[in-house]
Amino acid sequence: MKKCLALMCACVFVGSLVSAQFVVYDYKASIKRMDLQLGNYKYSPDVYDAKSTVTVPWDSYTTAKDTLKGYLVLPVCYGCNEDGTDTSIGNSALLVVTRKGDKSKGVMALYPSVSSAVFGKTVGGRPADDELAAGPFSMKKLNEAWMWMTYAIPAVDGVYVSTKYGEIPAGFLGMGSVEANVAHAGFGKVESVTSKSDPGLCGNVDPEASCLTLKSVSGDLVGETVQTYVCELSIWDMCSFTLDTPAGAIVDTAVLHGSWSVKYNKKATADVNGAADEEAAMEYLKGKLGGKYWMGEESEEPPYQD
Repeated sequence: MKKCLALMCACVFVGSLVSAQFVVYDYKASIKRMDLQLGNYKYSPDVYDAKSTVTVPWDSYTTAKDTLKGYLVLPVCYGCNEDGTDTSIGNSALLVVTRKGDKSKGVMALYPSVSSAVFGKTVGGRPADDELAAGPFSMKKLNEAWMWMTYAIPAVDGVYVSTKYGEIPAGFLGMGSVEANVAHAGFGKVESVTSKSDPGLCGNVDPEASCLTLKSVSGDLVGETVQTYVCELSIWDMCSFTLDTPAGAIVDTAVLHGSWSVKYNKKATADVNGAADEEAAMEYLKGKLGGKYWMGEESEEPPYQD
């Protein structure tokens, strides 16, 4: 594992330190994006002889849909007690992800920034000096949450998709984009558990208390990508494009959008926390996804054969 799992907290614990270190979620995202293709195009290089044509492969674009799946790894909260010293706002996480249908079986580790918060319909604040409210209020009523997550898809060079016209850049997990920034927003559910119901999360919590676990979140995602090309970009700005000066109107970015979800995986949580070390935990997650190599490590990157 190339980076330490210094991750953000997405659940709230009452009491002393818990025994588990990380919480693992199934991650799924459905994305619609721009898709680079090559096609045969005829043109006349002789402006005086329109019948003198040549055929060349050239860039064109359409849209495509992809499904990403993987595991989002977040840390449990240490010391989230009445001192309120820990927070889930603006911390980072680990996302191990692959693309459904990718024959190369590549897996990539991303490091998103994640924020989350819990709330409930009948829960409000309490005065700090109110002796009657000295004990914890009912955590079972804190049953909803929101989450905000962003990550950057890095540039990936030297990996190609084979087509009948030749090879074209594969980019991130074969999706074609050079790089992208993706933002997720969603709402979900929180569950109040006890040390008896989930000792991995609440192992050292007083049996009379409980801890909150983020169970599931779903929502929408949007992003901006930098597009790949072979011969020339064939994307033009809507308002500045003219037939006389198309080159001046070329743009190299596009958008993507879709939906996403995360769901608490109790078994993967136990297995990751039971791993011998971080490298073993990473290899476990890669294996669960059916991955053969870590994308982004040049020595392991095979060509794509989609």
